[in-house]
Amino acid sequence: MTVLTMPSRAAQATAQLRQGLDALDALEPDRLSWAEQETLLRELEVAARRVEALRLAALTAFARSGGWEDGHHISAAAWVRDKLGTSRADAGRDLALGRALEDWPAVRTALAYGHISSRHAGVLCSALSRLPGVDDALVELLLTAAEQWDPGQLAKALAARVAAAAPEAAAADAEQVHDRRKLHHTITIDDMGRLDAWLEPELAELFRDALDAESVRDRAADDDRTPAQRRHDAFGRLIRRAVTAPGAPKRHGTPVQLLVLVDDKGARTAAGHVLTGGALDRLSCSSPLARCLLADGVPLALGRTVRVATEAQYRALVVRDGGCTVRGCDRPASWCTPHHVIPWQHGGPTDLSNLLLLCEAHHHTLHDRHRVLPLRDGRTLTETGALPGADPPGG
Repeated sequence: MTVLTMPSRAAQATAQLRQGLDALDALEPDRLSWAEQETLLRELEVAARRVEALRLAALTAFARSGGWEDGHHISAAAWVRDKLGTSRADAGRDLALGRALEDWPAVRTALAYGHISSRHAGVLCSALSRLPGVDDALVELLLTAAEQWDPGQLAKALAARVAAAAPEAAAADAEQVHDRRKLHHTITIDDMGRLDAWLEPELAELFRDALDAESVRDRAADDDRTPAQRRHDAFGRLIRRAVTAPGAPKRHGTPVQLLVLVDDKGARTAAGHVLTGGALDRLSCSSPLARCLLADGVPLALGRTVRVATEAQYRALVVRDGGCTVRGCDRPASWCTPHHVIPWQHGGPTDLSNLLLLCEAHHHTLHDRHRVLPLRDGRTLTETGALPGADPPGG
């Protein structure tokens, strides 16, 4: 006699869920009336919230039961990332929210009935854990607000309430936000610049308002740029005005500007990006620009008349050295300053032959750590001069 294995309750329930989804999938929304489409959207939103509540409850129970301990996953989050294909951040957030919902059953019930979303639930749990003297009446009040406001509005309102009722918790939250600030600037293979930034709330709001104002002022009736392109161009104008404003930061004693190297072969930036004739003309009209003509006639050797290298000399060093002259260093010219090989105080002239580019790190190594530095041209740089050496590799 064969004993049939009956499907588990979970398998039976999820099979019924799949059948319902199959029926919904066959509806063809484009063939429904507006009223039917609205009904479908509303009911699907409630269903999605209820499924999300069940998913979080199942995830929390699975993590607590130890079902993930199969010998090679070190945590429930690791199992979730591996088996369910979520990101590290999403796995950690879901597990944390599942645990928080157990502490606030009224919030969990509201999510389970589809009255609020999981984002609402996360905002509520975070605020309730910080507020002192929480009772059932306050929880009910906040749940009512959550049903009326979107998660962003709710977060702002609760942040103000936490700041008033629990200033220490609010200060700790603000410090965590402050610590998360960062900005990365990278250059792609085709010389495009890419920004990835997390701005502090105050700076983010100021940046948004400035960008919006600049974009609106620039928009014309026949403007065919996309909104993203208009924001890019507005950002460029803000940067150009910033580097030419009174009190703007200087580099090598002169205002920050785009250095363009021009010779009989064409034009390029100091970083090596080749410019078309049209690009050069456009930059000449719109950007703080400095040109370095790669020909005779530029006063590059000034002897002992000045101590600090001139802007013309710095441009020539950019062309000649390209970046830090220490062998193996990849820091670009924009990170470097002119250095006297024979120090000025020891009689060294401010001439190109006695100047080279060093990055800040190698300046520090030379002068503060009193180390000698191998140069790309085969010499060895000391605090008082350069010692001759063999030709550099490949030289």
